[in-house]
Amino acid sequence: MHQTILILGGDERQAHLAALLRGRGLLVLRPALPCEDAVLAETVCRCRGVLLPYPVSRDGVFVSGAPDRAFRLDAVLTALTNGQWVVGGGFSPAQCAALDRAGVRWLDCTHSEMFLSANAALTAQGALRLLLCSTDDDLCAAQYLITGFGRVARAVAKLLCAIGCSVTVAARDPQQRTQAALLGCKAIDVAGLDASAFSVIINTVPHRLFSSDAAQRFRPDARYLELASPPFGTDKNDVACAYLNGAALPGRFTPKAAARAWLPLIDAALNGGEGLSTPPSVTPSPAPFAALGAP
Repeated sequence: MHQTILILGGDERQAHLAALLRGRGLLVLRPALPCEDAVLAETVCRCRGVLLPYPVSRDGVFVSGAPDRAFRLDAVLTALTNGQWVVGGGFSPAQCAALDRAGVRWLDCTHSEMFLSANAALTAQGALRLLLCSTDDDLCAAQYLITGFGRVARAVAKLLCAIGCSVTVAARDPQQRTQAALLGCKAIDVAGLDASAFSVIINTVPHRLFSSDAAQRFRPDARYLELASPPFGTDKNDVACAYLNGAALPGRFTPKAAARAWLPLIDAALNGGEGLSTPPSVTPSPAPFAALGAP
């Protein structure tokens, strides 16, 4: 059990991560076929720790990214016992509490600023690649609208501004609008937003900002890039222009780098991970992971 890690679900990121961990002399199990709950539980019990994807589940039932809905998430988590660890992204408060009661050390990647920053940077690179492949014109000829100004939006805005694009950021928070302006963007309030004048709309807000009527008023020659999680910025069926699916961009375009972003978290788990279990309502300082190096 002591040197065995079980990797479940995910995408090409997890395949590269498995290779990296095997290169360190660890035994890595990565089953590709559906498992009965009893078989899955037995496999979990034989491992030192379990690596789940981000998010751990998209439907609340099965581990995300697994083929044919192969692994039930509750079968994995309930099989973990005292002394084991689990790393993933997006555990619910109830799941974290159950793991604590079982004496299982856990780490949620969404609580690591270092991981989230690396993921945002790779997402921005993937977004730029999608935009490049979706036009036969100069990227700088477009008028860009970015909704929201969190990590991903900032990373995308920095790349676009760096190559000379005209970028407008729509954000509700005045401080975020100030940050966007300092970056060189035009900053506007998201309230009363009219996106019909923009040739590229990039949404990073997991909220229905654009009604059906608003989405149908997008320019016919525009491109709408969805980078948010559900419920998304609008219904893709209402978008009256090219719709670009920005889901899981690090796994699609930069899986090797995305795999490396997980390594500090795995190192923390393997090394005992003092402070590993953190209440999901609290965002910890990245300090406990800083010594492990940037991903």
